[in-house]
Amino acid sequence: LYYRPHTPEEVRVIKTYSGSMVVQEGFRKYLIKQDVFDCHEGDLVRGTFEVEFLSPGGSGYVGNLIIGKPEITTDFRSSLISFKKYVADELMSKYGYDNGSLMSSLVLGIKDDISERRAGDMKSMGIMHILSISGFHFALLENLLQKLKLGRKSIIIMGFYAYFISSIPGYRTLLTIIYRNSAYYFRRDPDPVTGVFIAMFIQTFLCPYIIFKIGFLLTYLSTLGILLFHQKILSTMHHLPSSVSTSLSLTMSALSLSFPIIISISPEFSLGVFIGNMVLVPLYAVFTYLSFC
Repeated sequence: LYYRPHTPEEVRVIKTYSGSMVVQEGFRKYLIKQDVFDCHEGDLVRGTFEVEFLSPGGSGYVGNLIIGKPEITTDFRSSLISFKKYVADELMSKYGYDNGSLMSSLVLGIKDDISERRAGDMKSMGIMHILSISGFHFALLENLLQKLKLGRKSIIIMGFYAYFISSIPGYRTLLTIIYRNSAYYFRRDPDPVTGVFIAMFIQTFLCPYIIFKIGFLLTYLSTLGILLFHQKILSTMHHLPSSVSTSLSLTMSALSLSFPIIISISPEFSLGVFIGNMVLVPLYAVFTYLSFC
């Protein structure tokens, strides 16, 4: 289905480079190796399309696309992407490049502007994942919406937030929440492991090559590790304060399945991964929670 012969009528720009760009129709990605018009991420492009189809391979692109007589338009999605970029630029303008780029990553999930120095430090400590919009952010939002007593409107708001952020962990969390609420509605047991696998199946079915993204692997392995081992590890830490034991248990269970992936992609593995995840991640969670309150 992903590689079926098909010539698109309209594509959306998702990444621009010097002399090339990546465009998308639905979930299918194409590569354009021509620099014949000026456009921005999120723009819709219409024109005369010719496709040089590629055989299924590791690139994830359906084919090379040639566009004649391009026409650039925008829609609601384009406006959201432009607004997110505008907020990120304002943060960097007001708080400086280093702090502003970090803030836009923590709030909006935009990691493109993170400085190489900061990214290198965070990778060596194994805490790059806190720059992604994760289930933790959605849990805070869900608690806030419950306090506001918005009822079924909460799922619509969280759906819009996931659409606005457009992150893998965001969609994963939204799909598992929909699964859980559907199970409650039909009076069935919402087994969380089943919910995680349903979300993973839906995401990989719609976009097969997402499975090769490190963020995809880490978010699902960490979530599965928490579901399988959190309570077992927590039960062995009854002598510690609950706030400490819960944070340590969550971190250790999340690392139980994702740690092999971290080692395999980081030849320059540092023991700082343990320090970063055991100390800094719980502190980040506490400060984020207090800022939300």
